[in-house]
Amino acid sequence: MGIETTVFISYRRANHYIARSVYQDLRGQGYDVFLDYQNVDSGSFERIILNQIAARAHFILILTPSALERCLNPDDWVRREIEHAIVMQRNIVPLLFEGFAFEQARPFLVGQLTLLPNYNGINVPPDFFEEAMERLRKRFLSKPLEVILHPAPAQDRHEVDERLAEMAQQPAPTPQQLNAESHYERGCQCYMNRQYEQALHHFNAALRLNPAYIHAHYNRGVVHHDLNDLVQAIQDYSKALSLIQSTLKAPASSGKMSPADWQAYLEQEIARREMRGWQHEIYYQRALAYVGLDKPQEALNDFSAVLRLQPEHFEARGQRAELLMALRRYGEAVTDYETILQFQPDHSTATARLMEARKLKAKHTGLLGGRLK
Repeated sequence: MGIETTVFISYRRANHYIARSVYQDLRGQGYDVFLDYQNVDSGSFERIILNQIAARAHFILILTPSALERCLNPDDWVRREIEHAIVMQRNIVPLLFEGFAFEQARPFLVGQLTLLPNYNGINVPPDFFEEAMERLRKRFLSKPLEVILHPAPAQDRHEVDERLAEMAQQPAPTPQQLNAESHYERGCQCYMNRQYEQALHHFNAALRLNPAYIHAHYNRGVVHHDLNDLVQAIQDYSKALSLIQSTLKAPASSGKMSPADWQAYLEQEIARREMRGWQHEIYYQRALAYVGLDKPQEALNDFSAVLRLQPEHFEARGQRAELLMALRRYGEAVTDYETILQFQPDHSTATARLMEARKLKAKHTGLLGGRLK
């Protein structure tokens, strides 16, 4: 047993300034910290992340009110990181920010995540960050551990070293950046408590501080959607999608960059991987808003965009099939219902609607044939 100083930080991209503050505090105290702030090459991302968790003794998890919401998806990367840390028996230390409470997060604690409340966490009040970090270092990271570490493969070394060097160059987050994240999390908390006007207040504040805050645009759209302000909801969803698309099109870095260039580049890079897996949900919500505004073609376009990104999004496929039925495009609706039943053969609604769509297709084809004669 010995004192280990290797750390992996797991976090949601909406909280990257919080994560960066934790990273810089630990690194300043001599810890060897891996934070996947940079966009690891997509081909090697999974291998590098899982190998880094296995190679490091401590696993620090940044928890805010919104951090675990997407963990219902088995492919969510925060969930996968936590599960791998549990399997590898790492020293897991949750850091609880912005009033995070396991009781409120219980609906999202699925699979092995049900074990998370068993780990001793540290509350990090906004005005006592330094004190909380000192407690983290002295009480949680400085105790002897009996842990088996698995050194990362040699093939990972170059890319990991590059990421560590790049991260080391980054400036400390500004109070404005941290304040935007704080307002965002308060907005999420208010929304979960159905305090919609307060949620809007905080999302608006976050966007005044950071107009390019994709998560805040999306969540503000969700609030407007729930308040049946569909026009404003669509504007927010559209802005979030526009920011995602510009992020995904951003060129890779090259050559030397000034600190300002680095900041701009990182703002583009941080969301790349997560945005690819998230934009389908924004298309889906915008499609539902278009349905509410009786704009079937716009809704159809967005449901189709969802299915291009995530073919097994059966809610979107079912909604698209219903729209196709309303537009009398029965053949396409049949295809969608058949696809649903391939994966969910006991789906009674899809079965009934498929039979109806087939009948309407046959009747419609017959009518067209009679007219052609």
